[in-house]
Amino acid sequence: MDIRGLRYFCLTAELEHVSNAAEKLGIAQPYLTKIIGQRENEFGTELFDKVGRKIKLNNHGEVFYQNAKRILADVDNLYTEMDYVLQK
Repeated sequence: MDIRGLRYFCLTAELEHVSNAAEKLGIAQPYLTKIIGQRENEFGTELFDKVGRKIKLNNHGEVFYQNAKRILADVDNLYTEMDYVLQK
């Protein structure tokens, strides 16, 4: 699991649409589907439910999303703090 994959997952969850997320990220939809599938395989559960043409986080996906957002915020804070320290 890498930071980029977490960002991809979170954007997909927020947009509730794989194709729209892939377009916004500038990547191919099959690649994004593969990234999400890797996370689901890693945890042994689906993270999204299909709702018509959209997707929606299920209970497992909601837990993953909340933790991923916290991790991404921590990473962003790390970069901000390092930028500050390195400019001294």
